[in-house]
Amino acid sequence: MKILDIAFKDLLRFYRSAFAVGMMIVVPLLITGLIYFAFGGLSAGTGRLNLPPLGLVLVNLDTAAPEPALGQLLIDYFNDPAMPDWLTVSTAPTAAAARAAVDGRTAGVAVIIPAGFSQALLTGEAPATLTLIQDPTLSLGPQIVQDLLRLFTDSVTGGRIAASVAGQALAAPDPAAVQAIGQAYAVWVAEAERNLHHSAAPLLAVQTPSAAAEAAPADDLSRIMARITAAMLIFFTFLTGANSAQSILREDEEGTLARLFTTPTPRPTVLAGKFAAVFLTIFVQAAVLLTTATVA
Repeated sequence: MKILDIAFKDLLRFYRSAFAVGMMIVVPLLITGLIYFAFGGLSAGTGRLNLPPLGLVLVNLDTAAPEPALGQLLIDYFNDPAMPDWLTVSTAPTAAAARAAVDGRTAGVAVIIPAGFSQALLTGEAPATLTLIQDPTLSLGPQIVQDLLRLFTDSVTGGRIAASVAGQALAAPDPAAVQAIGQAYAVWVAEAERNLHHSAAPLLAVQTPSAAAEAAPADDLSRIMARITAAMLIFFTFLTGANSAQSILREDEEGTLARLFTTPTPRPTVLAGKFAAVFLTIFVQAAVLLTTATVA
């Protein structure tokens, strides 16, 4: 048939281009492979994303703080058993020692608690600033430490706001009572966080999957890579289709399309052959990519 002859001619012309074949098959496989090797190491062979060990150094310069001493409370907060196993916490006497630990790659993050931190955070009269020093090669671990710091400071700030509201509601506010309300709120937040891990009736029920669910094929990394492969397939399929369809414009510019129209072959047959070539090119691309992804 003339349609197949025209399609075969266009296919030969397309596959003779190394650039076209590379963009059609090699590039999507290369991008998918790079993503796998970049993030596959986080799975540690378990199919689940696991963070590498992170060393955290804390420096408490808020030693002259009145009760409650938030610097020591922050250290106790990071040493809580509920913290993840990949986070290793230690202390340093000075900020210089903490910076040296990060520079020497013995720790990934250092947090410096300045003098007057408790007073500033409890009263709100001055900015309460924590200094976080991180290894520039790390990204996810330091971000989690920063979120934990924000959670701690937000709980203390919430207690201060609760005490302020309670003081405004009382006709004759007692400073001791207001402070007790603020401390009670902070204790409640800490207990609520601890209940998420230890209480028999936590505010948020965290359940471990059953053995049957764990045995089910629920490989997180495999599902992520399958979605990435599907996205690469869709993107490069459209790219290949557009590049193949441009053969009509190229032949029109070169004058070969006009010559084809002067032959006894009807124009619909010529165009049908060219679109058949585009369809077959995309079909071969999808078959190769899906087969490679299945085998890999």
